[in-house]
Amino acid sequence: MKKWNLAVAGLCVIACVSAASGQATLTVLQPVPGGSTAFASAISGDGLTYAGFGSGSDGFTRAIRWNTDGTATALPRLTGGQTNWSFGINGDGSVVVGRSDSSNGWRAFRFAPGAGGLQNLGTLPGTQTSEARAADASGSVVVGQSGLRAFRWEAGSGMQELAGLSGAQRTAALGISADGAVAVGVSGGPPSVMSDRAVRWTQAGGIEDLGVLSGGTESLAVGANADGSVVVGTADSPGGDRAFRWVDGIGMQSLGVISGAASSSAAAVSADGSAVVGQSSVPGVGVRAMLWTSDLGMVDLNDYLPTLGIDLTGWTLTGARGISADGTAIIGQGLFNGSQRGWVVTGIPSPGTAALLALGGLAGVRRRR
Repeated sequence: MKKWNLAVAGLCVIACVSAASGQATLTVLQPVPGGSTAFASAISGDGLTYAGFGSGSDGFTRAIRWNTDGTATALPRLTGGQTNWSFGINGDGSVVVGRSDSSNGWRAFRFAPGAGGLQNLGTLPGTQTSEARAADASGSVVVGQSGLRAFRWEAGSGMQELAGLSGAQRTAALGISADGAVAVGVSGGPPSVMSDRAVRWTQAGGIEDLGVLSGGTESLAVGANADGSVVVGTADSPGGDRAFRWVDGIGMQSLGVISGAASSSAAAVSADGSAVVGQSSVPGVGVRAMLWTSDLGMVDLNDYLPTLGIDLTGWTLTGARGISADGTAIIGQGLFNGSQRGWVVTGIPSPGTAALLALGGLAGVRRRR
């Protein structure tokens, strides 16, 4: 796990499949008019709006914002730019953040329709490029990376550097708590200097090394719950990469793998920290979207969603990229009859509810062949 893959994948086209129960629903996101591909990367806290990117009618990559019905809108590009990508979205879907090329190179952007429009967030002094990775619930705080340095941007005060660990040569802020008080990411350097470590930044305490799993040497944090007390990401271990859940005052816990898998990685966590989504890789089979809760353990969404009444005939769900604040909506990517598709599932039972507990035995269900 020496090179962290920060890209978001998931090819999307229009379609909609309703669950037989009439409650849980799988919706596939459409590309922008004239485009042929779309990749979902984030879901708003309320679960009603989605962000990502895909090909535009001009052949260049365009940042995309989707409404609940899957309608796609291409976001504007900075002056002089041809491509842009969106990676994060705020609590109510009114703010989208990402990166856009411009006449001055790649720049982090913040887009708020009708409330400031497209903003170039600039760069840290001495750096040439920047990209925004996540926004808090209000959309007024944005985190990301400028050059090889993590930043926190806030309306009214602009972009400020987040310091790295002692001796680190690079940092990146990849996630933020809903309240905007905690940022998470990675700090480290080339292996010859120091290993990459998952970190958490707080306004009161500065940077905190979240450590590694037993027997491991590296870790990466990508998401935080509402108040930043729970952090998720990926860490190496003697058995392979593992999704982890770190809890303030307790430390880092491996979430394991789905049945038959060799590795796993986490992408996002619910507001209360009780539900985690990501993917798990099965040798000889491929990558599978996963959900983890304390009640279920880690389960393959290809097995779990049919128990909610969703017909997955022809589908292989390969990765989950985001989860709503209440844990009832998940966004991700997959294959439908051999073609790449992005998807959003809504109507999932909230973690800890009777409906979810009744399915607790699913943790032992083997993945579908």
